[in-house]
Amino acid sequence: MLGFSTADLDLRDTNVVGGQAQVWKPRSILDVDIRIGGQWYGLLEFVFAEKTPVPILGRDLIFREFKLRMEAGETDLRPKQSVNT
Repeated sequence: MLGFSTADLDLRDTNVVGGQAQVWKPRSILDVDIRIGGQWYGLLEFVFAEKTPVPILGRDLIFREFKLRMEAGETDLRPKQSVNT
């Protein structure tokens, strides 16, 4: 799990769409970044979960760094600024 051991994680209950779930939250996430489309973005917080249908990025990252357009049956996610890689 991205270099975290179970000793680095706390088990927590959280509310999700459709009910509740248990997640594992790292005690510290200093300098954790995620690469999307060749660009690196810093994560403020994240959790690990089992049995999720798709990975979910937090809305703080999405709204801060991306333009999001959703219509019936279609989603478009693009960086707010073009970055040459």
